[in-house]
Amino acid sequence: MIKFLIRWLIECFSVRLSELRCRVGINQVHHKRDKIVKKFWSEVTNIPLEQFRNTSFKKVKNKKVYENFDEHYGTLTVEVAKSWNIYYKILGLITGLQEAV
Repeated sequence: MIKFLIRWLIECFSVRLSELRCRVGINQVHHKRDKIVKKFWSEVTNIPLEQFRNTSFKKVKNKKVYENFDEHYGTLTVEVAKSWNIYYKILGLITGLQEAV
């Protein structure tokens, strides 16, 4: 889904990769893996690490210890810098789809 979102923004709205900003959201128990997690998402998205914002650590106590702890990479939020014009284009598309139904 993340790759699709990025491709959609680039191809349909002429967004440059350099305009994208990312933020990882992950449980606080992964704090020591922050760089590994960001590197993972950087490789998946082809977005340089310099465009990543501070990680959002969730303060939730896990009741279970997962076997795949090192395979968890949290969630990724992708934002477009100065995106007000794209926002209104997307709202227009949504309105057009609603009227077509």
